[in-house]
Formats: sequence, C-alpha cells, structure tokens
Amino acid sequence: MAVLPRGIQLVKWSNKDGSTTTKYRVRITRKAFTGKRNNYFDELKEALAFLQLSKLEKGQELIYSISEQERIANKLNLKAENEKNYTFGYFAESYLLNYVLQNGNNEIDKSDRPELIKRKISSKRSFIKTILNTSIPWRNITYAERQELAIPDEQEIVYRFFSEFDIREITKIDLNNYIQERLKVIKPVSVTRELTMISNVFRKLEYMTDEPSIRDLDNPVRYIDKDLLKNSLNIRNTTLSRDLQDKFYQVIDNYSNPQLAQITRLSILTGMRRSEIVYLKTTDISKDFRTIHLKHTKSGKPRTIYLDSVAQEFIQNLKPADKASDDRYFTYSAVGFGKQFSKLMNGDDELKHLHFHDLRRTYISEKVSLTNGSDSEMSLIGKLLGISSFSKFKEYHGQKDSKDIFNQIGHTARISHQHYVNPVTDEIKTFDRIKELKQKKEQGLLSDAEQQQLLNLLLSLTDE
Repeated sequence: MAVLPRGIQLVKWSNKDGSTTTKYRVRITRKAFTGKRNNYFDELKEALAFLQLSKLEKGQELIYSISEQERIANKLNLKAENEKNYTFGYFAESYLLNYVLQNGNNEIDKSDRPELIKRKISSKRSFIKTILNTSIPWRNITYAERQELAIPDEQEIVYRFFSEFDIREITKIDLNNYIQERLKVIKPVSVTRELTMISNVFRKLEYMTDEPSIRDLDNPVRYIDKDLLKNSLNIRNTTLSRDLQDKFYQVIDNYSNPQLAQITRLSILTGMRRSEIVYLKTTDISKDFRTIHLKHTKSGKPRTIYLDSVAQEFIQNLKPADKASDDRYFTYSAVGFGKQFSKLMNGDDELKHLHFHDLRRTYISEKVSLTNGSDSEMSLIGKLLGISSFSKFKEYHGQKDSKDIFNQIGHTARISHQHYVNPVTDEIKTFDRIKELKQKKEQGLLSDAEQQQLLNLLLSLTDE
C-alpha cells in the first residue's frame, strides 16, 4: 500500500453487524486557531482536498469559522509570543483590529450594521492593505543583509514592503519615498488619504504598546515634503445649473422606478448624502416634519437636518415604497442606487458629467448664495446641514474677505460655530424670508433696512 501523505491516517473499525468501516482521518491542530479538527472521509481525494484547504488562510477561516477580528488577533498574538515585533505591519494590523474592525464594539461584523459604516470599514481596510504591500527603497539595509539577499552591489537600490519596516526607523525621507512611489500609479489626493491612514497608526501607538521606544515616537507624517503633493486637494465645483434643471427633472421623473426621483429630490431639498437618504427611516423624521435626525453619518456622529417649508411639504407627502422594510422609505441599496443613477446620467450627453454628490453641492451653493458669505451666515448654513467641521465647510463654499459678525462676539469662527450657533426649529422659515430678500436684491429693490434685517435674522438664531 502506498504511503499516505503526512496529516492523513487510514483508520478501520468493526461494526456491531460484523462489517468493517475504513475511513481517511485528517487531524488538524493549528496554533493560530482555537480548537482542533478531527475529520473522516470515505475517499483519499476528499481528505487531501480538506488537508490542502487547511493550509490556506481563507481555508482556515472556513474550517474554524472564525471572524476577521479573530484572525488578526490570533496573528498578532502569535507574533507577540515569538518575539517583540516592531514592524509597521504589526502596528497597522493592531490599528485595523482595534480602531477599524471593532470600532468601539464587538458587533461590527453583524449583517445589520449600517451600510455607511460597512463601506467606511471596507475602505479603510483596503487602504491599510495597499500601504502594507507598497515597496519603497530600503535605505538602512546593512552589508550583512545585502549579503544574505545576494545583493553585493552597494549601489543597487533594494526595495522593501512598507509593512516590514521597523516603525522606530521610519522617517520623513521614507515617507517622501512612499509618496513618490505611489504617485506613479495614483493621484495626489489618493496618496494624501493613504498618508492620513499612516498618520493614524502613529497617533495610536501610545495606546497599543507599553514599550517606551514605540509609545513616544514622533509622527513623521507631519514633516513630509508637502511640495510633492501640490494641488492634491482637487475640489469638485460641479453643480446642477439652472439651465439643466428642467432637463434633469424630466430624466429622473421618466425613470421606471419612482424611488430614484424621490431620493434625488430629497438630496436637492435637504443636501443629504446618498447613503443617508437611501436608508432613511420614517422614525428618523420628527413628528412636526421640521427635522431629520440621522443616527449613522459619514463622521460617525449623529446629526440633525433642519428642513425649510418646501422640504417639509415633500417629506410630509412621501410614502414608503411597497416592499420597503424596517421602517425604511426605499428598497435600494446605496451601491445599487449609485450604479443606476450613474447609468441614467451617462445616457444623456448633457447630464453625463453630473455626479449624485453634485446635488448636495447644488443645495449648499444655493443656500450660500442667499448670504454675504460671512462666517456667521456660513455657520448657520453649516448648522442647518449638520456639518461638524466648519473650517472645511468654509474652505469649500465660503467667500474670502467677507465681513463677519463673529468678530463682534469675540470668538473664533470655529468656536462660535460649535457652541453659539443653535438653530431653533420654529424659525427655520427664516430661509424663506432670506430667499425673498435675495430676490428683491437681484431686482434692485432691497432697502438698507431689509439688508439689516438679513443680519438680524441670523443673529436671532444664535445664543446671546
């Protein structure tokens, strides 16, 4: 009889009826995983297939039915048992486990997690994987290491995966090399996002180890050569122009599924993001239809959307789709809706440049156009939208050198926005009045008193 492969054993036993049963047993014990497996197969080829599967990482996950958190945790524990690990890859995986996958709770893998959170986790996981698998010049390679790698030429550049670099030795020069390597294949704005993820790992080091040489490391991302990433902030300024609005509404209204037009109009009326609208629930709407309270947002923090009279009327008349479940208004998924919207826009030469997020930008632009662009007015708009970062909002949509009421209050625009601008729902109709004043101004009929009224309306919505 031929010798069986290692890990497979031929076993036989007698049954009560006198017959004999022959099986191929595969016994598996993996140090990286809890529990053992003792499986029996009728045929050798089945046992071989199972044995091969157990040697693959994904196969082990199937056999042991472990989650990704457990897989990474076991991997980290193994490394810690063998020796102290100072590689960037070790701490990046620890960051992934503790700050991305678990994200403060142990239920992150459950299927009922909000779609927006799932997408954010998937994106961050992808960023980390890309970073770890990026090769950059290994500047500190020693003579002995060159000999071991059979690279005697000291002038030859040796590349190494970023995951393998000792985190204590990573400097701004290494990061500059990383930037240059990545710019060969992606745009500066994408490199900036990857650097943010690298920076996040360094920021959390003090919480991931007690090792003094690691815990107190300075963050080298702060000192990169920013000239390498000039013009990385590619701000998209596209909005739905007035000239195209009639054509746009005609296209969406004629689409077979009315949910698409409803989702689209909600974005134009409220400035909400795609995933926020697609997964909107009836329970998110206040009883008086004046506000929408979003529990799951891009920033991860709940926020409140304040509705003007037009948006209130639209929401009041909106009915959940027939097959919608869990109190939702719509049946689309965020990805499914995004694909269908893009396909619909691409089918028209005049609209194919339009992205769904441009509708949110259109809403904001229209609100900003009703003001002088001062920090106080911009802050009110930001509050009504539920925007947390006033500085970024002002950078994208504000006007430079505008007069500002906040200067009289004695606080910075950021502090005033966070602590002093508090919209009152009963006075959301202020925007309707602002719109009237704007129309009069365009007609040259706005008096000095009415100009002052605009400012007074803004002041009336702030705490004294």
